[in-house]
Amino acid sequence: MTGAEHYLAGEQLLSDASFVRSPEDPRPTSRHGGELSPVIHAALVGRAQAHFAAAGVAAMALQAVLPLVGDDQQVTDWAKAIGVTADTAQVNRSFVTNAIALVDEWQRKGIVTSDDAAEMYKALGEVTG
Repeated sequence: MTGAEHYLAGEQLLSDASFVRSPEDPRPTSRHGGELSPVIHAALVGRAQAHFAAAGVAAMALQAVLPLVGDDQQVTDWAKAIGVTADTAQVNRSFVTNAIALVDEWQRKGIVTSDDAAEMYKALGEVTG
């Protein structure tokens, strides 16, 4: 799956997990009206989180290599997936902002070192000029 496909899959799963009958009866239900068990609900949310994580990594990787390979179909796919109708420069800034937030989080959690984060920030800065 591409990053954009992971993002869309995550949105669909999260939507499935968040479907409710009405504001007065907010219990999670299937699209067919049956109540979701807590286990199924948690599984849907967990699968959505996994797809969003994969999408985030893919977006960050795309931003890191984009200056080396130029624009490609993945940028267009991401723009469609997230509903952006802006030009490529605006899309790049949006992705870079999100990627920086992801690097910040990874650094706080100890997933990447300060040196690695600095390299990632440098690469992301080169994307936006």
